[in-house]
Amino acid sequence: RLLAEPGWSVRQTDRGRFSMRLIQMLGGSDSYVANQPAIRAVLTTTAAAHDGRPMSALIQAANNYRGKWPGPLTPERAAQEYPLNAVRYLLQKKVLQPALPVRCPDCTAKVAIRAEDLKSEMVCELCGSVFPLGLALGMHTRNDWLYRLPNSIPSDRLSETLPVMSALSVLSDYGWLSALYPYVLGMEISAPGLKCEVDIIATLSQNFPPLIVVGEVKSFRDTVTSQDLQNLRQIQSHLRSKGIECFILAATLRDTLPDDTIAALRAMCEDAQDTLSPLVNPVLPIVLTGNNLSVPPHDDDHPMSWVRPGSGMGIAGIALESCRRNLGLKDIKQERDETGVYRWTVEWVELETN
Repeated sequence: RLLAEPGWSVRQTDRGRFSMRLIQMLGGSDSYVANQPAIRAVLTTTAAAHDGRPMSALIQAANNYRGKWPGPLTPERAAQEYPLNAVRYLLQKKVLQPALPVRCPDCTAKVAIRAEDLKSEMVCELCGSVFPLGLALGMHTRNDWLYRLPNSIPSDRLSETLPVMSALSVLSDYGWLSALYPYVLGMEISAPGLKCEVDIIATLSQNFPPLIVVGEVKSFRDTVTSQDLQNLRQIQSHLRSKGIECFILAATLRDTLPDDTIAALRAMCEDAQDTLSPLVNPVLPIVLTGNNLSVPPHDDDHPMSWVRPGSGMGIAGIALESCRRNLGLKDIKQERDETGVYRWTVEWVELETN
């Protein structure tokens, strides 16, 4: 409704609705499930295996990719049990489901059978042979259960949802009760000169003016393009013309951004507008990388640790620090140009790695 006006149309895509359902299944928009590299590794490892993975492999994946989790303040025993508990969390949420490998005694075809499909007498899908389940299991001295994703969660939808959920949980930490504010994923927007799909549109906790973040979020393979940023900029201008403060989010699970993305984001900074609030700050993009989306709360790399309470900077301060860390922003200040108009001027430093 905030976007709607003559010439503008919006609708949520099927992929957006699916991602919102999956996020609720994983724990909700304020859950840090997708921010944990261990859990992402368990899910992607499982998605890559058609029949599933044994418990030992999932625990090993969680241990190998735990990153900074569960955090330095975690008791030693809880830290040691973290990989196991990460897998158990997914089992409790039914995102991982058990399947028993059963081999036909006649043709030796091996199939992982869901627990609810197990019967005392089985039928081989390949040769049609009817055999007792006990006989098939008795042919081997060990029968380990495997764990796999439900059929309703395709691997491509999972890989799309995890980075979006990681960004959404960071935004949900902003201000009081932001986790309770509405958000929508996968919005298809059509307007004069604009047709795009936006990954995240989220309202955040702020008294005045109303605050919305519109964002593009990528995993490890894709990048935020200059066209993505142009689309978001048009939506931002549309909302700000209505008196609604709007910040652009560009996020990725990559540790660094490619050069062309950095150049496009720097150009956006050099054309920064003033905030609509009484405290004038530049409206810079919120730029987050895997270093920011994969750490526990209160870590120095976590965006919500960048602004001191009472500083008056709010979301503008988070955006400013994100540009310093990820774009090489050295300084930004208001200066009067030759026509007497105040504009934001920006200084940059070279990034160590692009």
